Amino acid sequence: NLSSLDPELATTERPLEASPLVVPATRTLELRPLSSHECEALMASLGALPAQEWTVGLGEALARSTRGSPLLLLETLRFAIDRGWLALGDGWHLVAPTEWQRTLEEGTALTRRIEALEAGDLRVLGCLAVAGTPVTESRLRAAVGRVPEASLARLQLAGLVMLGSPGWSVAHDEIAAATLRLLGPDGERELNAGIGRAIADAPALSLDDYPVAAAHLLVGGADVRRHAVRVAVD
Repeated sequence: NLSSLDPELATTERPLEASPLVVPATRTLELRPLSSHECEALMASLGALPAQEWTVGLGEALARSTRGSPLLLLETLRFAIDRGWLALGDGWHLVAPTEWQRTLEEGTALTRRIEALEAGDLRVLGCLAVAGTPVTESRLRAAVGRVPEASLARLQLAGLVMLGSPGWSVAHDEIAAATLRLLGPDGERELNAGIGRAIADAPALSLDDYPVAAAHLLVGGADVRRHAVRVAVD
C-alpha cells in the first residue's frame, strides 16, 4: 500500500543482474508473479467460473501458460474471446475446448495476436519496439517511410501502444519482446537502421540524440560515417 509510504518518487524496473540504483531512504517492493490461486481469482473477477470439468485446475494451467504475468493472462483471455473459444456473458463459457486447451499449452496468445496484425501495423509496432523510448509521430513517419496515423490508432485500440507527452511507445515490455521475436534478426536490424536515420537526419537534434542515433545505426548495419560528418559540422 503506497499510501502509507508517502513516496516522493516511485519507479519500476525488471529484475537486473546489476545492483539497482537506490538511495538510503529507498524502499523496494517486489512484485512477484501471480500464484495459481490469484490467476484463477483474476479470471473470476471478470465473470463467474462455472463448476464444470474445464475449470478444474484452471488456475494452475493459467499460471503455467502465462508465467503469472497479469498482462499475459489478460492477453490469453482476450485472444480466446476474440477467436470465439471462450465467451463472457453471465459468466465464463467454454465454446471450443480443443483450441482453448492448445492455447494454454502453447502459452503464445500474445505472439499470435501480434502475428495477426497487418504488415504495416506490425512495422510501426516493431519500430517502437526497437526504439525502446517514446518516439514522436514525425520521427516515426520518417522511420517507417509513410504516414502511420491509422496504424497507431489501430494499435492503440488493441492496447499494444500508448501515447504519452514525449511520444508513442509500446504499451508493455512483454509486447515489445514478442514483437522483436516475430521480426527476427533481419527485421530488427532493418528497423534499427530506419529509426537511426530518422533521428540522425532530423533538422533539430540535441546532443543526447547523436549517441542514440549512432547506436541504432550500428545495430542496423548502416553507414554511420555520413552522419558523423554532420556531428562534426554541428
